[in-house]
Amino acid sequence: MRRVRNAATGKKATAWKNFSAYIRARDSMATTGTLEYCKCITCGQVKPIDQIDAGHMIGGRKNGILFDETITHGQCIACNREGGGQYEAYKRIMIERNGLDWYEGKERQKREVVELTDEALVLISKLYLQKYKELTK
Repeated sequence: MRRVRNAATGKKATAWKNFSAYIRARDSMATTGTLEYCKCITCGQVKPIDQIDAGHMIGGRKNGILFDETITHGQCIACNREGGGQYEAYKRIMIERNGLDWYEGKERQKREVVELTDEALVLISKLYLQKYKELTK
């Protein structure tokens, strides 16, 4: 059976692709000074960029937090996919950086219902494509 994707799903996928590319490039440059390698936010290992995901501190990938740069970082595939996100380690790191009140606010943000319109998804996609291009010049 052929699976049909609606336009919103395609727009969301494109927005995520551009957001993820930007996050991985941002953190690669910040942690190794290159676009080839990135230090994982949770385990600290330096891995080739193709072994890095844009991992969220809070699970669920809900619209309220999906495109939040402050809780999304370069995370190795072993931690993000195979290790289930390593949420407790990630949480400790982010609380150390930003404080418990900040973390609790992000947890509340996850529960907010956010509708991403086609127009919003196109804007998100364009924003992160531009940010990625500026970073990788």
